[in-house]
Amino acid sequence: MVVSSLFSEEEVATFRNHFMALRLVGSHPGDSAGVESGSADPLKKFPRMIHMHRWDEVAMNWLIDAHLRMLTPLQKTMKKLVYALLSKVQSVKHLFPHVSM
Repeated sequence: MVVSSLFSEEEVATFRNHFMALRLVGSHPGDSAGVESGSADPLKKFPRMIHMHRWDEVAMNWLIDAHLRMLTPLQKTMKKLVYALLSKVQSVKHLFPHVSM
């Protein structure tokens, strides 16, 4: 789900700067690979940081931020809508055997 302008530009800049600074420090708990700061490959230069909320307070605060909590009812509604649509597709699938669904 993409929600435009959920966080202000200032909030986004704060998070981005914090997480980029964390990566510049080097490896962290749960990293699957070391940092290759000279690499042209972004996955090697900025490898995924895993379970950041367990060791970084800013990540934990982002995870429990009210901006994200307000999306929960919308996500539940979207999930019900998707399941309803999928059940309709399944119920008419026999009418279109040549189409992969």
